[in-house]
Amino acid sequence: MPRELTIRQVESDEDLAAARELLLEYGRTPGWAACFQSYAKELAELPGPCRPPAGRLLLARVDGAPAGVVALQPIGEGVAELRRLYVVPAQRGLRVGRALVERLIEEARASGHARLVLHTLPSMQAAHALYRAVGFAPAEPYAMACVEGAFFLGLELAPARA
Repeated sequence: MPRELTIRQVESDEDLAAARELLLEYGRTPGWAACFQSYAKELAELPGPCRPPAGRLLLARVDGAPAGVVALQPIGEGVAELRRLYVVPAQRGLRVGRALVERLIEEARASGHARLVLHTLPSMQAAHALYRAVGFAPAEPYAMACVEGAFFLGLELAPARA
C-alpha cells in the first residue's frame, strides 16, 4: 500500500509539539547523555535559531503520523549545521531520513548558505551511509565534540538554480 510522505516547516502548535516529542525520543539515543547539557533548554525554545529565514525545523509525516524531524541552524557566514536528524524506528529504512536530508539541503541552498556541516556519533552507521550518499564528505571539526570519535562531515552547496 502506498504511503503518503509529507515534509514541511514546523509552524503550527501541533507540528511543534510533534517535533518536540520526536526530539525527546532522539535525546534518549544510547550514548548521547554527555551531549545534552543544554538539550532541555534547546527543546523548550524550539524552533529557536532554526526558524526561517536562515534556519529550518522540518517535520516529516507518513500517512499523517509524525515520522521524522531535522533542523538547519546557521552557525556562521554562509554556513549552517544539519542537526537532530531523527526518524522513528518504524519508518527507518523507508527513505524518510533521506527525504528529510534532501529537503534540508534544498532549503539550505535556497536560504543562501554555501556550506552545510554536521557531526554524528560513531555508532550511527546508517546515518553515516545516508550522509555520504547525498554528498557529504569528511570535514575538519567546526565545534567541540561531546563524544570521542565523533564524525564531522561537510557539503559544499551549489547556488540554487533560478
